[in-house]
Amino acid sequence: MRIRPLRFAAAGLAASSLVLLTACGGSADAESKADAKKTPAPTSAAPTPAASEAPLSKSQVKAALLTVKDLPTGWSSAGKGSEEGEDGGDLKPGAKVSAACKKALDLMNGEFSGFEPKAAVDTEFQGPQGATLNLTVETHKAGEAQRAVKEVETTVKGCDAAFPVVMEGTAVKVRLTELSVPAQGDESHGFRFTVLLPDETQIDMDLAYARYGQSITAAAYLGSGEPAEVKAFEDVFKKSVTRLKDVTDGKIKVEADPAADGKKV
Repeated sequence: MRIRPLRFAAAGLAASSLVLLTACGGSADAESKADAKKTPAPTSAAPTPAASEAPLSKSQVKAALLTVKDLPTGWSSAGKGSEEGEDGGDLKPGAKVSAACKKALDLMNGEFSGFEPKAAVDTEFQGPQGATLNLTVETHKAGEAQRAVKEVETTVKGCDAAFPVVMEGTAVKVRLTELSVPAQGDESHGFRFTVLLPDETQIDMDLAYARYGQSITAAAYLGSGEPAEVKAFEDVFKKSVTRLKDVTDGKIKVEADPAADGKKV
């Protein structure tokens, strides 16, 4: 499983951390922004029929990815959807890191092996105040999406304390905590990736992801935590799941591309 938004966000966190480490008076400002961040409230979802057990085609995965037109006014595209992924933050374990947390770090670096999708696309958006929102859609062969989601949940819960990491050459600590997200799709989950700087400033990145049938969509948010940004994150996550469901259920018709659909991403 490749949670690409998390890898992009890790890169953004690394850049933000280094800026704060060298900026005068950055700590108080960052802490006030972190305090403003709100966790999306859980909601109940009516049971829905199970989606097809077959994975989506490459064309369908592309169609399930939101575009800048689906985002609130003021947001812009920061990169076209990718089929190959990009390298993210350079996160390396510090001294005496447990095996469970090393596995969690692999997840942060986009190296979560064993659950490679049959097709995956991603894109990135930037908010009017500089926030970053990353989206991914990926599809798996029968049974793998469920197992991948379960493995991610187990990994996050298994690393339940802050641990040392070297980020772009700087020693920091990171922490993973579960995040309450709206009930979406067949199942939905979330967690927060927190960077703890030496001056006790913290920077949070929130990730929400949902599975529908054999596909997964994920949204990662890195920003100030201002209400408008948090609402955009929540709304885009819900909209992304709805788009995935509509494509999977055939409500959105996608023209087949035999040449593309026959290739693995």
